Amino acid sequence: MIIKEECRSINLPAISSKTVDNMHILIWDFDSVNLYDVLKSLSYSQKRNGLGYIYVFKTLWGYNAVCLDKFHIKEVREIKLNTRFSDYWHTQIGYTQGAWCWFINNTDKKLIKVMPYTSTFVNRQQSNAHRLYLKKIYDIDINFGKFDKFINIETKIFEKDMI
Repeated sequence: MIIKEECRSINLPAISSKTVDNMHILIWDFDSVNLYDVLKSLSYSQKRNGLGYIYVFKTLWGYNAVCLDKFHIKEVREIKLNTRFSDYWHTQIGYTQGAWCWFINNTDKKLIKVMPYTSTFVNRQQSNAHRLYLKKIYDIDINFGKFDKFINIETKIFEKDMI
């Protein structure tokens, strides 16, 4: 679930957007976009789609953002396509492959912003395995939300793949 075969073709460790129950979390890629535009774009998307917390990371090439809310693949594609400045090719390739990759390199990714949910928030299920990943790699403690029922399955897969 966490470490994704399709991502291995680039020969870098990565996590997948896909969860055990065939849903997906949101992973955005913003290359060569300034922080103001990234945050403004994500804020609009968050309000429009009733998204929960969004975690924004600085990378060597720009920014990544993650939301642990779970959606069907077509919903993720639509949200990403309607998020201004989000990398179009990242969206299209992920949709074609059946999942989006978030490359793991904790030396170049730094958490810079946590965007709390807004008044349009819809309390969706969230991925517990991805929550554990954020805790283990980036020391982000997330103790709120409605996490999925696959905690034991995802945790075992997560622990095995992270070794």
